[in-house]
Amino acid sequence: QILSEVDLFSSENWASGFGVPEIMMFKELLSRAPQLFQKTILSVDLVKASAEEVLTAVTGCFANTTSGIPELGLGDAEMNMVFNAWERHIILWNNAKIIRNRAHLLYFLLTLIAFSTALCSVLYANVEIAGDLQVDG
Repeated sequence: QILSEVDLFSSENWASGFGVPEIMMFKELLSRAPQLFQKTILSVDLVKASAEEVLTAVTGCFANTTSGIPELGLGDAEMNMVFNAWERHIILWNNAKIIRNRAHLLYFLLTLIAFSTALCSVLYANVEIAGDLQVDG
């Protein structure tokens, strides 16, 4: 919406392709290296500034590139590390809940099988004893 209301100052091909991704990249560059951003991107008023001032500003922009841009994502590395740690925590927590529920189910089944086996053993023993008494009696 905002970009459609902004006038393009150039009829070059790059001006028509300038959009939200480029603005986001500039914002990321500003957050990663604010000093570099302020030293290398300047606006110069060609009407009011003298030729020496324009030349000083332009050469100053190119002369300050020795500091370099910090490593990509360096400013967000700590935040990404915290997000990754929380994501792993949530994954492990969900896996633990699933495994705990399976363990409860298996424990219930094992207890049921053990009780059934004990009951069958007692009933079989009582039937055998009752059969022996009938044969003897």
